[in-house]
Amino acid sequence: MISISPNDKPKWSLNDNNQKVEFISNMVEKHLIPKFSANKEWCDFFEYLSSNNVFTQSGHYYRYLNTFGTITARLGKIVDKTVVETGG
Repeated sequence: MISISPNDKPKWSLNDNNQKVEFISNMVEKHLIPKFSANKEWCDFFEYLSSNNVFTQSGHYYRYLNTFGTITARLGKIVDKTVVETGG
């Protein structure tokens, strides 16, 4: 897997609704961490996203973590593959 630079910044605005940010963070802790925490690639991705408030304060945070977790759970180690998130 190619690492993402910590300097890469998404182009959307931050979510300034603290209740929404807290709700999404709680959902990640309750549902995604128990489900995917045994997967090293997911943990690396989670660590990267969690270290940057541009991601944690985005409505995409849960979706990105869940999508990546599902992909890695099904494919195993991501080798010679590119994961493209196109939104919806």
